[in-house]
Formats: sequence, C-alpha cells, structure tokens
Amino acid sequence: MNFSQSPPSGPDRQDTERWELFDQNRRPLNRTHPKGLPLPEGAFHVVSEVWVADSQNRLLLTLRAPQKEISPGLWEATAGSVLAGESSREGAVRELREETGLAADPAALHLIGVAQTAGVFVDVYVLRLDVQHVTLQPGETEAYRMVTLSELDDMGRRGLLAPHILRHLSLFEEQLRFFLEPSLAPGLYRHYKGNVYEVVCMARHSETLEPMVIYRPADGRGGAWARPAVMWFDAVPQGGSFVRRFSRLEES
Repeated sequence: MNFSQSPPSGPDRQDTERWELFDQNRRPLNRTHPKGLPLPEGAFHVVSEVWVADSQNRLLLTLRAPQKEISPGLWEATAGSVLAGESSREGAVRELREETGLAADPAALHLIGVAQTAGVFVDVYVLRLDVQHVTLQPGETEAYRMVTLSELDDMGRRGLLAPHILRHLSLFEEQLRFFLEPSLAPGLYRHYKGNVYEVVCMARHSETLEPMVIYRPADGRGGAWARPAVMWFDAVPQGGSFVRRFSRLEES
C-alpha cells in the first residue's frame, strides 16, 4: 500500500473511500478527505501496517505488484490507509483480509510503534497468526513468503525490501524481535505513567505457555505482578504521541 496520495486503484474508488483527517498532534479535524487527492496542508491520515508472525516465528511478506507506482517489485508487510469510520485496528484487519485473505481479530493486534512521515501516521502492529493459505489481491500483491528474522535482515541488505519497511524496521526492530523471541534482562524499568518497577524474571503461563514478565515495584511496596510479554513494549498514547509502555532505566 502506498503511503502517499496515490491515484485511485479501481473504478469509483475515489468516490467511495475517504480518510479521516488529523492535525500534527493526531487530534481529529472532524472532516474527511477523498482517497487519491492531495491532502490539505498540515493534515494527516492514518495507515495501519501489520506484521504477521506464525508459530515458527516466521514473518509474512508480500511482493508489491509491478504496476504499483511506488516500490514496485519489492517486499513489504501488509499495510493500507484507514478509512473514515474505521478504527486503526479495524483498518488493519480489513487490509490484511483484502491483500492476503487472512482473517484476524482486531483485539489480537499489538501496537509496537507509530511512524510519522509527511501527511501520514503509520500505526505498526504485530499479530500472531498461523498462516495456512494466502489469497493474493490482484493489482496489489504478486507473491508471498514466510521469512525468519535473519532472512529478513538479509533481504534488507540485498535491497529487496520497500524503503518504508526498512525505515520502520530501523525504528521498531527491537520491539518486533521481542515479540518473536521474548527475552528481558532483570533490572529497573519505568512505566510510561512514571512509576519504576523491577523486572524479576520471565516465566510462562502454566496452561497456555504464554511468555510472561514477572515484576514488582522498585520501592518494595506491594506484591509482584505478571504481565503478558507481548504487552511489555506496546506503544500507548501519551500527550498527542505514542510511547513505550515500559522503558529500561540505564544503570548508573
């Protein structure tokens, strides 16, 4: 999916699809804009990007069709513009269904970061989903493949990834790697609301085997807590932007 103001991709597309507009602080402007036309100055719209990981920690990539105006013939994660009336997560699962035929629950998506470019907020999600069969969207995707992290790195070095994917990996690779292979060093971490916690260890849920983070208040007051590891580095809204739920404090 193009992140710029690309021309409509089908008959009447511009007439039927509209974007919600936001200001630079992501405050709604309470108006919509036809897809395919240049954005008003200072306005932004939202794009959702979904990194799908299977049970073997392989990531789903799709090959951009050769007729695409931007980055034809390069590999990317599924992405597309959120339409008026949709939430970011709803837009993400719709794009995933349209471009790959895969169905997902919006609540299962984890936001690992938000990238901002000219006129666009890109919400970057990760999703655990077993990929049994992919149905490609004509005119959008030409092929698909499942890749490991090391294979993804190699594709980047060989120039096979779309530029926006390279940029998002540079911003959020740590969060993506943690989602796939949770590993957290014990130590002090600050919650985005200000409290400091000590990570004791990582564990697994006895029934589901889901990775969990065991932590407690750094001041010793209160008991220990267990949080699903996938939530540890989630991006959460704060003051018009998005920040990590927990950030490690540097040791002095």
